[in-house]
Amino acid sequence: MTREVKVITRTQILKHLYGMLAMLALAVIAVGSVITANDHTQTAVVRQVISRSHVAHDQQVIVGERSDNPNATSLVSNKRFLIALEGDMSSDLLAYDQSTKALHKVADLGCNAIARMSPDRQLAYIFDQDAIQSQAWTGGLYAIDVNTGERSWQVDIPGVPFGPSTNGIWTSANGQLLYLQGSRDGLNPRIFVVDIPARQLIREVEIPLPYPPNLDDAFPVIWKSPRSEALVVASRDKLFTLDLETGVVGASTDLFTPESLNRIPTDLPRSPFVWAGLIADDGRKLLLATSTQEILQVSLGESETVISRVVALPNGWRFANAVKPMAADPQLTSLYVAVTDGASFGRATQIWQYDVSSWAREASVSLTGNLQASGILYGIERDAISGDIHLYGSEQILTVGGKAIGVLQPNGVSLSELITDGGEALLDPARILKYDFLD
Repeated sequence: MTREVKVITRTQILKHLYGMLAMLALAVIAVGSVITANDHTQTAVVRQVISRSHVAHDQQVIVGERSDNPNATSLVSNKRFLIALEGDMSSDLLAYDQSTKALHKVADLGCNAIARMSPDRQLAYIFDQDAIQSQAWTGGLYAIDVNTGERSWQVDIPGVPFGPSTNGIWTSANGQLLYLQGSRDGLNPRIFVVDIPARQLIREVEIPLPYPPNLDDAFPVIWKSPRSEALVVASRDKLFTLDLETGVVGASTDLFTPESLNRIPTDLPRSPFVWAGLIADDGRKLLLATSTQEILQVSLGESETVISRVVALPNGWRFANAVKPMAADPQLTSLYVAVTDGASFGRATQIWQYDVSSWAREASVSLTGNLQASGILYGIERDAISGDIHLYGSEQILTVGGKAIGVLQPNGVSLSELITDGGEALLDPARILKYDFLD
């Protein structure tokens, strides 16, 4: 069995990010208002909790609830939704119309917002903090009707949001539960489990990490298995599973070999880590980008986990310094990665496309001219509606394919540099610190 790999400068961008954001939000609000997993099985602490909702039960919203507007589905069919983080640590829910390329605000959000779309895309689930909650180190989960911007219901959460803005909420396989990544102390992560039809917090699950969470890159990267109630967790050089129903932690697996450690760039921590990853729709495959500048393929079987190094970036190349350096289709058959050469200081210079069945590089697209100069690259992502690959940064949303050669066609990827023809949405980098697309 070939074993290997992890990805890049998550340290500089994400190191202690969520704890720092929570503390920063608390300071801003205060001013304004006074203005290890070992090789044996462990069991995490699972707390049963019943939380009082702000909304009466006769007003409950069921998963997949449709808007009263009969045209609601068509209203959002061509829209993508984004979370934008502003300078005061609050956030906005934005809608991006893919026909007109226009952006508009759907709703104002609180601090440290984590979000996810409902399966029918009529609701946005938001886990954030208002002014009172920020001072009390608590939070709230609520649903926003994306057609009207109005809140449908809310559930009190006895902890703070503590995860990526668009990858810290997951739904159960039956669509009845929401799993929220949070923390009671701003240091140790846990999962808050909310029953959507009952609008109640029903339990909490601790995430026992193999290393103290405040060490370099020990903070976990987490994926929810799409077809079971389990999380896949990476922390530094370890990978393990967590059963969300029982709290049982599976045996940890080593991700790296000694040879891989020699591939870590000198400006990164010596301890290897996973920068980003994608899980297949069937939950059987996980692709990881790592600080060793490799792509690892993780086969998630019922009885064993097999880790293979499938790509080692050539000498002089590394993953771009982006929050999301990789994108793929739901089945993980074609992978796109943002890479940079050693002279570009982490800024993406090319997009490489791989056939996952053979791991042959099918296409390489250079980011030149306006494309490379369009602000800070936040990442690349596959559009769930059109299938296009989006390259998005601090000033513009650019499309891989779109106006040129479609990414789903045999001749591969192409980028258009025509970014001033009204064909792409412009953002305000002076006001928005970061934004990300919702699933």
